[in-house]
Formats: sequence, structure tokens, C-alpha cells
Amino acid sequence: MDEPERLQHLFFRGESIYALTNQNYLLGLNKKDGRMRFGKFLVSAGFSVLGPQLFENNLFFTAGNSLLQINTEFGREVSSKHFNFTVTAPIVRNAKHIYVAGSDRRLHVLNAESRLEEFQVAADNDSVITSILADDEYVVFSTEEGDIISISPDSPHRNWQFNVAGAISAEMVADDGAVFVSCQDTNFYKLNTDKGRMIWKFHAGAKLLSPARVTQKVVYQHARQHGLYAIDKESGKQIWQLDEGRDLLTEANEKAYVITNDSTVLVMDNRTGKKMYSVCLTGVSKYVSGSPDSRIYIGDCVGRLACLKPAS
Repeated sequence: MDEPERLQHLFFRGESIYALTNQNYLLGLNKKDGRMRFGKFLVSAGFSVLGPQLFENNLFFTAGNSLLQINTEFGREVSSKHFNFTVTAPIVRNAKHIYVAGSDRRLHVLNAESRLEEFQVAADNDSVITSILADDEYVVFSTEEGDIISISPDSPHRNWQFNVAGAISAEMVADDGAVFVSCQDTNFYKLNTDKGRMIWKFHAGAKLLSPARVTQKVVYQHARQHGLYAIDKESGKQIWQLDEGRDLLTEANEKAYVITNDSTVLVMDNRTGKKMYSVCLTGVSKYVSGSPDSRIYIGDCVGRLACLKPAS
């Protein structure tokens, strides 16, 4: 990549790896062989891009006050829609609706086909919406005042509400009938999606500003000044804690591959909670977090990308 363009973000969706630059140029790569599927500018440089969510064969991004739908095979812009507000959280969609959080502190619910608004909802305290989860059975959104609210997917009917003592700025994660919430009150919560009942709470000792990485048996949560925690998904008990840990790269054979603050990959044994070995990755500045296919995807700021397969 020529100056001043830099790799800004790597992410994994479906069968592809995507690279987004600071000029808002998007590259789609086949995850198996690294071949480029497409490349396109999403929006002019300087606009903040949120997302994407993958739904069927389309990626949904928001840029400033616009919703963009991009076909994953050819990189073609299928549709776009402009709003009279700035979008404050990554949009999500299910089979029938698209859910958009606005700077007007409303959750706007659009018909997925017509893109027309059907209804809107807000928290009772009118706080900014920071994260949304949605499938065909439920919708959950969080706010910067610590509200976690569930509504019906096709109406403003409120199913339940759970309140925490601090702001929620990290994206929530849904998995297997549960919602995982990283909160600035220093606690990490697992809630039942049906009733909003707290299943467990883990005290991390610092404000939680990044989302959890949820795998089959383990949940990983970063906390400032405390590094990375590995937490048993069912019990909420700590498995290990790594002061220098920054994020999960991937899991394989009950081992966690962790990127550290100095760009070293450190391998942790999830059965014993012990460090196994480490590998220095000089120059690595970008990576895919929590890759689900037991591979490590990394890059540097000038746009060189690599896929690594952990040893058996």
C-alpha cells in the first residue's frame, strides 16, 4: 500500500478475511488461499466505518449517517440508505428487520426489504445506544448508562430489562441462549436471553472496554491493567489470567493462542492454566480476533497479511 494508506482493521466473516484501510478501502480475501475476491472504496476517507454484520451473502456497514450493503462475492454495493442522524453502534439485521442505533438516542427498526422505518424505541433514561444483538427470536440493546433491554423483534414491546452500575461501551456478544456483557462497572455478565436473568458475574477489577471472545468452552475478556482473562463459559470461574495478554487470536486443541502487548503469540493450556511457549511476531500490528477456524490471521501496518496454522 502506498503512503499514506495503512491497514486499519482485519476481520473474519463467513468464508472470507476482510482488510479495511485508513482510506476506507475494503479488500475481500479467500481465507483458504489468500486470493483477492474484490477491492472497493466503501466511503471517502475520514468517515468512521462501523461493522460489518454478515447476513446471507451480504455485508452491512455503516459509515457516518449511511447504511451500506455490499455483496460478498463481487464487492458490489447492493443498496445504500442515508439517515438524518449519525449511527452510534454497528447495525444488525435478521430475516425481516434492520436495527439502527442513532445519535438521536433511538433504536430505529427498518423493514429489511423496503428499508422503511416501522417503529423506534428508546431507553427510559434516553441514553445513547452502544450495542445491538438481534435474531429472529429476540433483540437486545445496551446503553452508555448501563441499560440492557430486550424487545420483540417486530414490535416495541419490552420483554425484560437488566441494569448495571456502569456504562456499556463494548459490543455485547450472543452465544447459545446467553448474552455476554462487558461493563465499565468492572464486571463481566452472562445473562439468559429469554428472561434477562443473570447466570453469573465475573469481577475483572478494571473497566471493560473491549468485547468478549466467546468459544465453545471458554470466554476471554481483556481488562486494562489486568490483561486477558480466560473464564469457564458455564461456571464463570477463572481458568487463567495473563497480565501481558491483549486478545485471543484463536483456539486449537484446548490451547489458546494469545497476542500480547509486545506482539508475541503466547500459547496457554486451557486444561492446566499454564503457559506453554511463545513466538515473537515482530512488526505485527493488526490481527483477526477470536478466529473460529483455528488459524491465525495477522498483518502489519503497510498491508502485508499472513495466515498461520498452529502446530498439532
